[in-house]
Amino acid sequence: MSYLGAKHITYIPHRVKEGHSLNESAIHYLKSQDVSLIITVDCGTTAFDEVNLAKSLGINVVITDHHIANERMPDDVPVINPGLPESKYPFQHLTGAGVALKFAEAVCENFNQEPPKHWKVLAALGTIADLGPLIGENRFIVKQGLEMLKDTDMVGIRALARQADVNLSTITARDLSFTLIPRLNAAGRLDSADTSLEILTTKDASRAEYLAGHLEQLNTSRRGLTTKAIKLADKIVAEKELYNSPSIFIHEPTWHPGILGLIAGRLSEKHSRPVVAACTENSFIRASARGPKGFEILQAMIETKLDFLKIGGHSQAAGFMLRLEQIQKFKENFNQNIRSQSKNQIQTTPITYDCEIKLQEINSENLKFLKSLEPFGQANPEPVFLTRKLKVYESRTVGKTGSHIKMVLGDGSTKFDAIAFRLGERFDELGAEINAVYKLRENYWGGQITIQLQVIDFQ
Repeated sequence: MSYLGAKHITYIPHRVKEGHSLNESAIHYLKSQDVSLIITVDCGTTAFDEVNLAKSLGINVVITDHHIANERMPDDVPVINPGLPESKYPFQHLTGAGVALKFAEAVCENFNQEPPKHWKVLAALGTIADLGPLIGENRFIVKQGLEMLKDTDMVGIRALARQADVNLSTITARDLSFTLIPRLNAAGRLDSADTSLEILTTKDASRAEYLAGHLEQLNTSRRGLTTKAIKLADKIVAEKELYNSPSIFIHEPTWHPGILGLIAGRLSEKHSRPVVAACTENSFIRASARGPKGFEILQAMIETKLDFLKIGGHSQAAGFMLRLEQIQKFKENFNQNIRSQSKNQIQTTPITYDCEIKLQEINSENLKFLKSLEPFGQANPEPVFLTRKLKVYESRTVGKTGSHIKMVLGDGSTKFDAIAFRLGERFDELGAEINAVYKLRENYWGGQITIQLQVIDFQ
């Protein structure tokens, strides 16, 4: 709000020490700084006790959020949340960043000020990072943000793009998901999210370069921790045959809290069922849960009727803190609730494709049409194609652990480079000819644009 001349401070809860939302220590700190108004972003809907604490200390609270509520806020606390049942806002799927944007725009309008354009860039980053469905208003926010990114004067974004070797003039929502956003998220996962805030707001180019380098190091560490943890998780799931349960609960005391969601997400994707990944923190467990479309995992948590220290999230992504002695009760009740939601949900999810084509149909004109459908993401997925009887001219595993496959595929008259991410363990299944399901990619190198197939599955 400095744009309007307001005196303010920014407070981002430490993910490991404080969790994601309002907490008592944060409120007492803000009180010591003579704060008279707290405006939350992407949190607060479930912080009933914390809001009451703030009010008792003479601090007003405005909630801007998009999470599901488990209690009703006092009537004198404004809650701006389009996802609540009583909300009359016409688009219910705004992310926390989108809600914050709309709130800030409304405040500017009240003071007859034009909102800064770079706010759309920040809202686009937040919408993609939070896996908001790219339909309706979310689609508009992301499309505008991507356009503004092409010639942004945000020195932090430019420094981060150089570090990630990303061309902002051709950047897509997918590029952000796999390059800039993981680096921005790495700070909050392993260190302090204040680093990410600073790089997004600094006007000092040299400082931006330093921060971009630091985020690169944190992201490298995060990848290493995640890879190691997922290998262990896969081993535990296999040894204990946890995949036979309606949901998977996996608890490793020493896991870093910042990667629990990544572990749960990868296992949920692999086993097509809700997964809870947990670590130990003193006499409590801290957990993150992820689930496939069709499951209401936050509701399943609430219906365990346990005394959570913290709980919150979405239908398919949630988290909580709970006393260690309640683990077994949680597993039993959570499994029961997941089982009751739908006995037919848990099954191997088939890979679907939109169209069967021949390689000769892949050309710059058709690719241009596909690009007009962007931005792609949640609820607006990239088109997936099937081509049968492709000759495998070349193939090899790539990556530090050989986890990916690099190929040259063709049909006799047309050839394309292809990459199959995370399919390296299936390298021996490749024959001289395969059926392949894939997405199309553009590669930019030396001023030239080439088309590559990103293979999702093969047979």
